[in-house]
Amino acid sequence: MRRTSGIRVGTIAVLAVLLVALSVGAGVFALPSVVSVRTAAPGHAESARTTLAAPSVHMAVPTSVRPLAIHPEQGNNTTTVTAVAITPINTTVAPGGHTILTANPTCTQNNTTVACDANVTANLTYTWAVDVPFAGSLNATSGPSVQFNAGWSPSATTIELSAAFNSTDSTNYTNASVAAAPAMITVVGDGDPSISIQFTTAFQVYMQVPWDLTFTVSVTGGSVSPSQTWVSVNVRDLIPTCGSQYSFLGAPPCPEVLNVSVPVTSGQSTWSYEMNYTNLDSAGYANPTAGVFPADVYQFIAWVSDNNSVANVTTALEQNAYLVFHDPSGVFNNPVPSTSLSTGNLTFAVTYTGDYITGAELSVTNATGQVVFLAGVFAAGQGNRTVVVDTAWLAVTPGVFTATVNVTTPYGDYLFSQKYTVIPAGQTIYINQTSYHNASLIGGVSSGIAGMLLLVVGLIIGLVVALVLGRMMWGTPSQPSSPQPWSPTQSSGSSSSSGGTDSSSSSSSGSSDMSSDSSTPKT
Repeated sequence: MRRTSGIRVGTIAVLAVLLVALSVGAGVFALPSVVSVRTAAPGHAESARTTLAAPSVHMAVPTSVRPLAIHPEQGNNTTTVTAVAITPINTTVAPGGHTILTANPTCTQNNTTVACDANVTANLTYTWAVDVPFAGSLNATSGPSVQFNAGWSPSATTIELSAAFNSTDSTNYTNASVAAAPAMITVVGDGDPSISIQFTTAFQVYMQVPWDLTFTVSVTGGSVSPSQTWVSVNVRDLIPTCGSQYSFLGAPPCPEVLNVSVPVTSGQSTWSYEMNYTNLDSAGYANPTAGVFPADVYQFIAWVSDNNSVANVTTALEQNAYLVFHDPSGVFNNPVPSTSLSTGNLTFAVTYTGDYITGAELSVTNATGQVVFLAGVFAAGQGNRTVVVDTAWLAVTPGVFTATVNVTTPYGDYLFSQKYTVIPAGQTIYINQTSYHNASLIGGVSSGIAGMLLLVVGLIIGLVVALVLGRMMWGTPSQPSSPQPWSPTQSSGSSSSSGGTDSSSSSSSGSSDMSSDSSTPKT
């Protein structure tokens, strides 16, 4: 019994000594505990730093994160800030645009990732910085969020953030600093809207009026709407002394023929404007007396402007062409159309008109299409031109013939023709003629002058008639009568007036008579 009791007492004593040793050694030998584990933002290399009571072990930390240690906090439910990330971490911004950057802290509690509580967030301060200032700027340098305003040139920059935890509760929190991985921002493009214009009109060197100027417009980096987009059509006359649509090297700008704004509807992509005489002369550019446009090259311009939130951009597309207002046409003056012609020499005369005429030729073909006569009738100039063919056509064979004038232009050939019937010479030919009647009694003379001429003629005729009638009424003048037998003998002077033979005869007779009378008187 005593032995057994001694063993029990010894055992209890040993256990008591062990318990005392354990209670005393608890404060001297402490097991290692993890204080904090910091990880980088998602997508970046992780870094960890573990602090042990003794000895301490340090792990490598990437230079891009640069976290600082936060000491253990007292208590069983302590909150620890482990990292701060920037959102978005990589982004692109148009010049003149902006983006919002936000700091997002990460916390742990009992080695579990949790949302940082209000006390932690309230005690965090942030410092923001831009490494390439000309790429853009921040609206603030502190705070959990900032706005990055991009510049106007394509560039790239990084945004750096440093966070500091400053708690007034030194019992549960230890002040610490955390650096976040920098955010990358790229400024792309120029930020201006891009405008594309394309003519859908099939332009030629010569454009015959009327025709439609059509074009399409597309805008990127902006929208087509009445409040943001303006479309206009401009026409200029490229005279030799101007310098195109703008003044160039001191030359004056080309004269403006037309400048008109066309309506715009939201989402519209196609525009059209009719080029006719009325629209082109809406500003009165045509010659005020002749009503014609100069034979020049004209420039057609489509202007488009678009204004987005960044800039107002204007784009233009131009095309040059000659304007053709008058297609060639003509008539035959001689021989008179729709008449029958006698065989023999026939002379042709034609009148024609048109823009940019380069040649004209007259041909005569018979019923089988064979050319029997050919002559040039081209005359340079503008407007109407009349040409008489120098060489006459000798029509020998009767029949139906077709006379045709072929007018040549850079934009095509134009024909006008006339049929003629040729009959043998000597047959009756009916010709339609127009008679001219003057209201005056004498053709080509006014009524007053004609009356005066008739009065003078009447006076002359009256005088002639009066003289003739008077002579008839008065008779001829009396002649001296021959001497009678009983008349006295004429004197010698009177006898001598007769011929020599008569005088001697009378004298001889007289002598005979005188001698006879003296003896025997006659009864």
